[in-house]
Amino acid sequence: MQARQSALLMDDFPRKGGYSAPQLPIEWLDIHVSETTQMTMQQLIEAKLTAALSPSLLEVINESHMHRVEPGSESHFKVIIVSEQFAGQRLLARHRQVNAILADELAGPVHALALHTYTGSEWQEKGNAPRTPSCVGKPSLS
Repeated sequence: MQARQSALLMDDFPRKGGYSAPQLPIEWLDIHVSETTQMTMQQLIEAKLTAALSPSLLEVINESHMHRVEPGSESHFKVIIVSEQFAGQRLLARHRQVNAILADELAGPVHALALHTYTGSEWQEKGNAPRTPSCVGKPSLS
Protein backbone atom coordinates (compact mmCIF):
# COMPACT_ATOMS: atom_id res chain seq x y z
CA MET A 1 0.00 0.00 0.00
CA GLN A 2 1.36 3.39 -0.93
CA ALA A 3 1.39 6.38 1.45
CA ARG A 4 -1.34 8.91 0.90
CA GLN A 5 0.16 12.37 0.78
CA SER A 6 -1.69 15.63 0.89
CA ALA A 7 -0.20 19.08 0.54
CA LEU A 8 -2.24 22.14 1.32
CA LEU A 9 -0.83 25.37 0.00
CA MET A 10 -2.63 28.03 1.92
CA ASP A 11 -2.24 30.54 -0.90
CA ASP A 12 -5.32 28.88 -2.39
CA PHE A 13 -7.64 30.57 0.12
CA PRO A 14 -8.61 34.11 -0.93
CA ARG A 15 -8.81 36.90 1.63
CA LYS A 16 -9.30 40.63 1.34
CA GLY A 17 -5.94 42.20 0.53
CA GLY A 18 -4.20 38.95 -0.43
CA TYR A 19 -4.28 35.24 0.19
CA SER A 20 -4.33 33.47 3.51
CA ALA A 21 -5.66 30.41 5.26
CA PRO A 22 -9.21 30.62 6.55
CA GLN A 23 -9.43 31.52 10.23
CA LEU A 24 -11.66 29.11 12.12
CA PRO A 25 -11.57 28.69 15.88
CA ILE A 26 -10.38 25.20 16.85
CA GLU A 27 -13.59 24.75 18.89
CA TRP A 28 -15.56 25.00 15.64
CA LEU A 29 -13.81 21.88 14.40
CA ASP A 30 -14.56 19.91 17.55
CA ILE A 31 -18.26 20.69 17.25
CA HIS A 32 -18.86 20.65 13.51
CA VAL A 33 -16.51 18.03 12.08
CA SER A 34 -18.14 15.07 13.81
CA GLU A 35 -21.63 16.37 13.08
CA THR A 36 -21.28 17.12 9.38
CA THR A 37 -18.76 14.81 7.78
CA GLN A 38 -16.79 11.65 8.18
CA MET A 39 -13.22 12.84 7.91
CA THR A 40 -10.23 10.58 7.77
CA MET A 41 -7.70 11.06 10.56
CA GLN A 42 -5.39 12.68 8.01
CA GLN A 43 -8.08 15.20 7.02
CA LEU A 44 -8.87 15.94 10.67
CA ILE A 45 -5.19 16.63 11.43
CA GLU A 46 -5.01 18.91 8.39
CA ALA A 47 -8.15 20.79 9.41
CA LYS A 48 -7.10 21.32 13.02
CA LEU A 49 -3.58 22.48 12.16
CA THR A 50 -4.89 24.78 9.43
CA ALA A 51 -7.41 26.40 11.78
CA ALA A 52 -4.94 26.83 14.64
CA LEU A 53 -1.68 27.77 12.89
CA SER A 54 -2.57 29.33 9.51
CA PRO A 55 0.27 27.53 7.75
CA SER A 56 1.66 28.64 4.41
CA LEU A 57 2.53 24.97 3.74
CA LEU A 58 1.07 21.88 5.34
CA GLU A 59 1.80 18.28 4.41
CA VAL A 60 0.25 15.47 6.41
CA ILE A 61 1.55 12.12 5.25
CA ASN A 62 0.06 8.85 6.45
CA GLU A 63 3.07 6.61 7.04
CA SER A 64 1.15 3.81 8.74
CA HIS A 65 1.89 1.43 5.87
CA MET A 66 5.58 1.60 6.89
CA HIS A 67 4.81 0.01 10.25
CA ARG A 68 3.34 -3.19 11.62
CA VAL A 69 -0.32 -2.22 11.45
CA GLU A 70 -3.39 -3.43 9.61
CA PRO A 71 -3.78 -2.26 6.00
CA GLY A 72 -5.69 1.02 5.81
CA SER A 73 -4.62 2.13 9.30
CA GLU A 74 -4.23 5.79 10.18
CA SER A 75 -1.92 5.64 13.17
CA HIS A 76 1.49 6.98 12.05
CA PHE A 77 1.83 10.42 10.47
CA LYS A 78 4.54 12.77 9.29
CA VAL A 79 3.63 16.46 9.46
CA ILE A 80 5.55 19.17 7.65
CA ILE A 81 4.22 22.57 8.61
CA VAL A 82 5.43 26.07 7.80
CA SER A 83 3.88 28.81 9.92
CA GLU A 84 4.94 32.27 11.02
CA GLN A 85 3.39 31.45 14.39
CA PHE A 86 6.57 29.46 15.07
CA ALA A 87 8.74 32.59 14.86
CA GLY A 88 10.80 33.04 18.02
CA GLN A 89 9.93 29.58 19.34
CA ARG A 90 12.40 26.82 20.00
CA LEU A 91 11.75 23.42 18.46
CA LEU A 92 10.38 21.94 21.69
CA ALA A 93 7.84 24.76 22.06
CA ARG A 94 6.69 24.26 18.48
CA HIS A 95 6.21 20.55 19.03
CA ARG A 96 4.34 21.15 22.27
CA GLN A 97 2.04 23.58 20.47
CA VAL A 98 1.22 21.06 17.72
CA ASN A 99 0.81 18.25 20.27
CA ALA A 100 -1.64 20.39 22.24
CA ILE A 101 -3.70 21.07 19.10
CA LEU A 102 -3.82 17.33 18.36
CA ALA A 103 -4.14 16.15 21.99
CA ASP A 104 -7.38 14.20 21.40
CA GLU A 105 -5.94 12.40 18.37
CA LEU A 106 -2.69 11.58 20.20
CA ALA A 107 -4.67 10.24 23.17
CA GLY A 108 -6.62 7.98 20.82
CA PRO A 109 -5.95 6.60 17.36
CA VAL A 110 -2.67 8.38 16.50
CA HIS A 111 0.26 6.33 17.74
CA ALA A 112 3.13 8.30 16.20
CA LEU A 113 3.53 11.83 14.91
CA ALA A 114 6.79 12.95 13.27
CA LEU A 115 6.85 16.76 13.33
CA HIS A 116 8.87 19.02 11.07
CA THR A 117 8.04 22.61 12.02
CA TYR A 118 9.44 25.66 10.23
CA THR A 119 8.96 29.38 9.77
CA GLY A 120 8.79 30.65 6.20
CA SER A 121 12.44 31.73 6.16
CA GLU A 122 13.60 28.43 7.68
CA TRP A 123 11.68 26.51 5.03
CA GLN A 124 13.15 28.63 2.23
CA GLU A 125 16.63 27.95 3.57
CA LYS A 126 16.09 24.21 4.16
CA GLY A 127 13.77 23.44 1.24
CA ASN A 128 12.61 20.02 2.41
CA ALA A 129 12.03 17.84 5.44
CA PRO A 130 14.16 14.83 6.33
CA ARG A 131 13.30 11.54 4.67
CA THR A 132 11.54 9.04 6.91
CA PRO A 133 13.67 5.95 7.60
CA SER A 134 12.21 2.49 7.15
CA CYS A 135 10.74 0.80 10.20
CA VAL A 136 13.38 -1.68 11.32
CA GLY A 137 11.01 -4.09 13.05
CA LYS A 138 8.25 -4.31 10.46
CA PRO A 139 7.60 -7.98 9.87
CA SER A 140 4.72 -8.98 7.67
CA LEU A 141 1.28 -9.15 9.27
CA SER A 142 0.38 -12.21 7.21
